[in-house]
Amino acid sequence: MSGVDDFNKIFRLTNARDMAKISNLHSLPRESYQLLKFEVSGTEEMNSIITDYVKHHLWQATKTRVTDYRALALAEGLLRKKNMSLKSIYVDCLYGRNHGIKRVLDVIQEGFEREALQEYINYVLKTVIDNENFGQIRDLMVYVRDKHGAIIPDIENRPIDAMMAEWNDVVMDVIMVLDRLLDKVGV
Repeated sequence: MSGVDDFNKIFRLTNARDMAKISNLHSLPRESYQLLKFEVSGTEEMNSIITDYVKHHLWQATKTRVTDYRALALAEGLLRKKNMSLKSIYVDCLYGRNHGIKRVLDVIQEGFEREALQEYINYVLKTVIDNENFGQIRDLMVYVRDKHGAIIPDIENRPIDAMMAEWNDVVMDVIMVLDRLLDKVGV
């Protein structure tokens, strides 16, 4: 395959509509989870709500069941990626500040969505591009720079070797820009 063919295949597989389907899989569980108040009575209730939500989310989105311990651990991991912790969110949840527990569940949902999108993108890239085939990666980067460099000035004059070092990010940056452009023109 050529750089053109590789790029077109990646572009087809990571189009905005398919990415939106993945996003919807993770937004629907949040929408369906009933939360009656923004505040909690204490740590036990906060952890219980978070655990219940994670279990609900995973079941609704992926038909996966996890233990309470695993659910809370997953939530902590997603919160950490946003520089939050169970300890740091406690006061907001206790008094309902900054939308309290609702905001926490929203952050967890966004984390699940972000991870699912990244996993899908990684799958597509690994399926289309052989990470060990530097000739294939070089052809792809030459095509991306020559064909799309004008829309992303950062890559227009960049050395191919530098682009190859982070080819995944370069390809996804170009695809995101193209998706936005196509969206604006209504294609």
